[in-house]
Amino acid sequence: MTQVESSTRSVRLKVPAKPEYIVLTRLALSAVCRLTSLEPEDVADLKLAVTEAATAFVREESDDRLSCGFELEDDRLVLDIGGPAAATVSEEEQELGQAIIRATVDECEFRADGVRLVVSTSPGQHYVVEYQDALSQSGWIQLVAFTGSSSVATILDSQAGPTCRFYRVRVE
Repeated sequence: MTQVESSTRSVRLKVPAKPEYIVLTRLALSAVCRLTSLEPEDVADLKLAVTEAATAFVREESDDRLSCGFELEDDRLVLDIGGPAAATVSEEEQELGQAIIRATVDECEFRADGVRLVVSTSPGQHYVVEYQDALSQSGWIQLVAFTGSSSVATILDSQAGPTCRFYRVRVE
């Protein structure tokens, strides 16, 4: 059963804390940004910020997880990036990454276990959430469609059966 709850619109993603998985965090961010009125240049800045934040937590030979949360609130997009507490880059690289992040978002908070980024957005569009069980599958299957309001919506896919399912959000 599919549920749309009007109190939150959030995406949580956990991937291996390895460099090759940063691209998935960027793709998830792109999908969430389609629900906003952000300009392409702003989305590119956010992708850079997420890459810089995630880089501090990744290692080639890691069994740790990188955690990314994207929450679309009424007037802003909040991103939480977290991973293993031990820094994987030098102090100089951390400072440079933090400077880049500060230049690309409205608010940021750096913690030992993660980074919180905030970007202002505007609600009020028609959204279609679709999925595939494999990226090789042709065509997307509609999960739910709804019109945004000043509140936040949570999409729950309670029919997700495969171990991995891919989602996208279209703005119409």
